[in-house]
Amino acid sequence: MLIATFGPSTGWVGKTITFENEQFILEGHGAITAQDVAEYDRQGHLVWPYDEMREWLHGRAAADVAAAAPTPSKVNTDRAAIRGRIGTLHLGAWWLSTFTEEERAYIEQKYDPTREKGLTQGDVDPGQSPTAFLTLFSVWLTGPDGRPLAERVLQKADSLAGSSVLDRHFVYSEMIKAFYGQRETEPGALDAAIAACERQIAIAPQAWAAFVAESDERDRHHAEWTGKYMSSFVAPSHRGYQQLAIIREKQGDYSEALRLCREAQAQGWRDSKSDWSKRIARLESKLGKAG
Repeated sequence: MLIATFGPSTGWVGKTITFENEQFILEGHGAITAQDVAEYDRQGHLVWPYDEMREWLHGRAAADVAAAAPTPSKVNTDRAAIRGRIGTLHLGAWWLSTFTEEERAYIEQKYDPTREKGLTQGDVDPGQSPTAFLTLFSVWLTGPDGRPLAERVLQKADSLAGSSVLDRHFVYSEMIKAFYGQRETEPGALDAAIAACERQIAIAPQAWAAFVAESDERDRHHAEWTGKYMSSFVAPSHRGYQQLAIIREKQGDYSEALRLCREAQAQGWRDSKSDWSKRIARLESKLGKAG
């Protein structure tokens, strides 16, 4: 059953969330919780097939929270005792060596306050790769206290990404968001954000091809069921191109900002904040005045 589709406000545009065998499934990533879906909705990322579905989902999320009685915070400190998603994905040693006990308690409270999601406890089938899990996991770590922790999570995701171009595309996108959010408080954060932009841009042609292939496969499966082929491809946005163009424009490097906008537009990426043509016209005007 289709629950919702990611809209154009995120790089996951077109990906679906379905409900199968009493589990919410994020296309390409695996099982997530009702609270995860509700959080994506609060961030304005989802398009719903009808209003009643959205109401049902939020009711389900609220009921799940109410049904899970909160337990006193307990942080596992024994590698062998780390279970849940962290343990199943063989991330126990990293979890214990990367974060202090206080940081682990903070992360568990942010991500899993009711212990329902099984971050470090229980027998859980994450249904996704370590990179995909860590990338989604980092989204929950926001604000001044959460972003430095998200950076460490994403650094691990990056180290595990391997050959999957879309895994790396999404990791770099979240890295840009995390590092850029720290630019005014953490030395080196802006440079790190720029580096993440450049890494995402470097794989942009391959990522575009992977998005197209993924959409084609989804459409073929749909055609097998309906007997009718219809393309559902929607151009995704590209945080690397957008953010780096903004940074270069703020730095007064209008030529480089213009080059980035033109390149992104030529490749087909959508500008989620504005419109490439409007950015290009503005930059051309600034270049003309500067010249």
